[in-house]
Amino acid sequence: MKPSNKNGISLIIHTKNEEKNIRDCILSAKEVANEIIVIDQSSTDRTVEVAKSLGATVYRIPDEGFIDNFRNFGISKTKFKWALALDADERLTRKLSTKIKKMVKDNEYDVVVFPFKNIRLGKWMQHTGWWPDYHPRLFRKGYLKWPTNIAKAHIQPIIKGNILTLDAIEKNAILHHNVTSMQSLLSKMTRYYFLEDAGGFFEKNKMTPQTLINYYEGEFKYRYIEERGYLDGMRGFVFSKFREYAKFLEFVKWWESNRYPEIFDQEGLFKIISDDFENKNELRVFKSSKTFKAWRAYCRFKDYLKKIMRI
Repeated sequence: MKPSNKNGISLIIHTKNEEKNIRDCILSAKEVANEIIVIDQSSTDRTVEVAKSLGATVYRIPDEGFIDNFRNFGISKTKFKWALALDADERLTRKLSTKIKKMVKDNEYDVVVFPFKNIRLGKWMQHTGWWPDYHPRLFRKGYLKWPTNIAKAHIQPIIKGNILTLDAIEKNAILHHNVTSMQSLLSKMTRYYFLEDAGGFFEKNKMTPQTLINYYEGEFKYRYIEERGYLDGMRGFVFSKFREYAKFLEFVKWWESNRYPEIFDQEGLFKIISDDFENKNELRVFKSSKTFKAWRAYCRFKDYLKKIMRI
């Protein structure tokens, strides 16, 4: 693809059933856009109709894989020197639109990286690892491209040239309404589960009970403690737990793709259980519980089956 010599900005929006979002996205950026390109992943709602009514040129693509695999295709359809790539749930403010026009006019940079103001359930998440949450969105054509055969969500593009990273202040931020309901979040997680390859972490590390538990529980610690998710109130707690669950799903996908290997051996799990109880009396009470006895019975039965199968 040869970079265009036409001065101006091509707005690129990728969509899949974004009827509720596409209008506000286009209107927020229409002031800076010399053309509007929508790459639609076979929407079944009114996304395409709404986009066309606002002057967009729409390209329909198959409903398969991650939308990121079609981002280079979107760039190839633009005719102006600069591209502004947005998702349908992202918005520009008026101040940011003015800043973008000035940056393009000044022509000092090839790629501009923006902080994202992530709004979840109607509230700005200022902690929990979602601020400033930088992403490149404005770029001179030829200076940003996406990897091929993407098999995991949120892969970053390959960028080069003179890069400007805007200060992490609110007036520089792109608004991102990325979670409007818990149902939509669960739906997205389910979609990613069936699309994504198994996590590479499990291929590179020896799987033990402690390794596994540290992997997904470490995500909650990172979000809620290290990134001070507690300052985001109940949202910080809930979304930290959801990120922990996402890490657990990565393991489940790997476990399934490797034909269900056993990870929790008796001795290793006994040690984890013992370590979790500082008070020996609490440990004694737990070991006398029905839950623990049932688990012990399961382990003994499994060992018995292994013995008779070897005979």
